[in-house]
Amino acid sequence: MGGFGVVSGISTILVIGFGVTAGLVVGLFFGILTLLLGVWVVTLVAPSVQMWVDRSLVGFHTSQVEKFEDLVSEKSSLEMVFQGVVVELSWEPAAPDPTNYIESDPSGVMGFSIDSEAQQLEEERVEDLVRIYLRVRVPKLGAIGLVLRLTPHDVPGTIFDWSYQKTRESNLLVSAEASGEGYGTTQELESQPKFSLKNKAYEAEWSHVYEKRVLTHMADLAIGFRSTNTQSIKSDTLTLDMESQ
Repeated sequence: MGGFGVVSGISTILVIGFGVTAGLVVGLFFGILTLLLGVWVVTLVAPSVQMWVDRSLVGFHTSQVEKFEDLVSEKSSLEMVFQGVVVELSWEPAAPDPTNYIESDPSGVMGFSIDSEAQQLEEERVEDLVRIYLRVRVPKLGAIGLVLRLTPHDVPGTIFDWSYQKTRESNLLVSAEASGEGYGTTQELESQPKFSLKNKAYEAEWSHVYEKRVLTHMADLAIGFRSTNTQSIKSDTLTLDMESQ
């Protein structure tokens, strides 16, 4: 998204802001000005800025993540952007596993053969499966607390509940005991992604296949972040639309 799109979107948000609480608008106004300056001097991570604008009330909403519901949500997410936290969430239909229908055949021209019946069964098997992709980037700070929790949007339950900690004495951002209800039956502890330090930031990438019925038509990723730079927990919620493409 270009600079013009960012500026026009911000301008519209400011117009909308006159109809809400003055304190919120003033805070959001100065936050947005700082964000624009950050974009222009390239001090903020570009993907996080683009994602925030896309999710804003006047954004283009091109991603699979739902837009913000109100200005309060926008301001909370904007504070996460200022902290340098980047979270990318997406999904795609699960791909068939070729090993379930391709067999080695030394006598054939290609050296393998395809079992058409097995291929059809495999394609039918994955029709009700989706793969979730998650990428998280957190700046290296003195002390960090991070929580990632995925839940179905409309029904009770926890798909995964992960927490991480970094102390001042350590350079590692490592797993800690999850908060809340703990780990759901759909996600084992050993598959929790691990963070590695790259270019003064901690990064983790993860994907997993789920049945559609587990995720329902929407899933919420709640993010909580605390660092030595802030006295309170910064939070955001990404609502993933499982029916969008």
